[in-house]
Amino acid sequence: MGEVVAKLAGVGGGYSKKVEVMSAVDAIFRAGELTAIVGPNGAGKSTLLKALQNALPYQTGEIELCGERIGNYTPRQIARLVGRAYATVERYDMTVSQFCMLGRTARRSIWALTDSKEDVAAVGEAMQLAGIEGLKARRIRTLSDGERQLAGLAMALAQQPRLLLLDEPTANLDPKNRKMVMQVVREVATSRQRMATVATVHNIENVLRWADNVIMMREGKVLYSGPTQETINEVSLQETYGVQFEKLTDVQGDTKGYAVV
Repeated sequence: MGEVVAKLAGVGGGYSKKVEVMSAVDAIFRAGELTAIVGPNGAGKSTLLKALQNALPYQTGEIELCGERIGNYTPRQIARLVGRAYATVERYDMTVSQFCMLGRTARRSIWALTDSKEDVAAVGEAMQLAGIEGLKARRIRTLSDGERQLAGLAMALAQQPRLLLLDEPTANLDPKNRKMVMQVVREVATSRQRMATVATVHNIENVLRWADNVIMMREGKVLYSGPTQETINEVSLQETYGVQFEKLTDVQGDTKGYAVV
């Protein structure tokens, strides 16, 4: 098992003192592994990602990041340790290479006037990992939805984080692009052995195919968590989503997914 990068113990919180969106969450995220967070809308998935960035206005419990309490870090230190990929990048009127260089901001001296060799190398590696090195001269606005997702991933990777957060990386993508993006996410998660990857995902088939671990949430609480193949089943899905599921199998009898009954 990989090194523990982030750990939550009894974590709750929300956006005001009167409304707790997430309650008593325990979770561990390990290096070299992809953990998917699933659950219905409003389950607290995105709130959990914000907690991992120390970005919740009101938070209880304990969060450790790389062995230290997350509250002990400055915002700049957290920006170096935690990278979050955003898909809504079309507003940036710049090339892919320039956009990915934004990921180096927290690692650069405030006095730096030019990109260092380290910056250029980190951005080059990030674009290569995301499979978009051939797009480096393209303008962000000219990219397809799938390419924009990968550009957002590359920018986060350029930070060289220990914890990578992805909020619905396949949202609004067609089946071909969903597969492409998740395949890249999987390769990234396993290739960087000191980095843990956490993604909120709606498509259960993607979770079954690509994720090492799964956290299943409902109404701000974790109902189930553990290795994906051992944790996802008809019972856990029904309790998480509030509807009945049936297992889909291939001709060999192996599980290939679940469908709502």
